[in-house]
Parts: sequence; C-alpha cells; structure tokens
Amino acid sequence: MRAWCGCVCCVQAEVKGDVTLQRRWEAYDKLGTFVIYVMSFVLGIQAIGLEVTSVLAIGGIGGLAIGLAGREICENLLNGFLIMSTNPFEVGDEINFFHNNKMVEGFVIDIGWYRTNLRSFEREVFVIPNAVFSKNIVLNVSRKNREWRFLEVLSLRVQDVHKVQPTSLHAWWAAHWTMSSPPGVQARGPQ
Repeated sequence: MRAWCGCVCCVQAEVKGDVTLQRRWEAYDKLGTFVIYVMSFVLGIQAIGLEVTSVLAIGGIGGLAIGLAGREICENLLNGFLIMSTNPFEVGDEINFFHNNKMVEGFVIDIGWYRTNLRSFEREVFVIPNAVFSKNIVLNVSRKNREWRFLEVLSLRVQDVHKVQPTSLHAWWAAHWTMSSPPGVQARGPQ
C-alpha cells in the first residue's frame, strides 16, 4: 500500500511538472523497496530455520568492514538522502560554492543518491559527489525570487529641498521601478 501511495504521489508530481518532488518520491520508493528486501531476507532466513541473531552478527561484522572500506560511498549516499529531504536546491537552480579554493557555479541538471550534476555557464558538466555539499557553503542564486536592492542617489541642492515633496519622490520611483514596498526618503544636509 505504501509503495502504491508513493507511486501515486510520484505520478502527481510528474503531472505538475515538479521534477524535484518526483525525484524525491522515487528516492523514497527505492529506500522502501530496499527495506522490504532486507526484511524479506531476514524473515526468509528465520523461516528456513537458521538463527537470525547469528546471521545479523555476521552481517554486523561485514557491515563494519564495508563501512570502513566504503566510508565515502556511505557518506555520499547519506548526503544524497539529506539533499533530497531538505531540498537546499532543485533541478534547474543556479548554485555557487567553493571547492578546493575554486569557485564552482552552474545550473543543477540532476540530483542523485550518490552525485549531483551541474552544467556550468561554459556548458561543461560537473559530476559532484554529494558529500561535497555537506562540507561547503552553497549559495542558491535562484532563490532570490527576483528581488533586488538598489541604492538610488538623488542629489538636491539644500535651497531646493523645500520644493520637493516626499510624495512626488514616491510617484517618480513608482513610475520607474516595480517593487514590493515603497522606498524610504531620507533628507540629509550638505556634508
């Protein structure tokens, strides 16, 4: 039932065109499938008549060996899961970060369990392990929501300040700029 619900949510995300949500549901579906396989394996061993605790102990020792040998693989998989869960960036977002004293910037073209693909402005494709994102500060340029700050300096002579009303400045600003809130008007004397 749960896999079917995930499949329905994945199809709904695909219909909406939300690629990131679709990938997230696909990742959850793969994780759920893995858990079902592991549980089926454990229950199958128990049904055969073997003691599950001894098999789990052997698995624990094997897990330790794999964990020490494949630390980077596990780190990348865990960070891939965190990226898909916390959603710091999505497919299509422009991101910037430093790695080994080099600025890496580009558009996210794919987010996977192990790696993320970026396309640079020079059309180069970077394949970046997900562990890199947990060790660096990532700037998501696409989440600015097209809001920018501008400093507009309007010079007036001191003898002309009484001629200008703040409402006329607001009207001039509204005619030239589109913004969410009107600017504040500050009057300063000569410096």
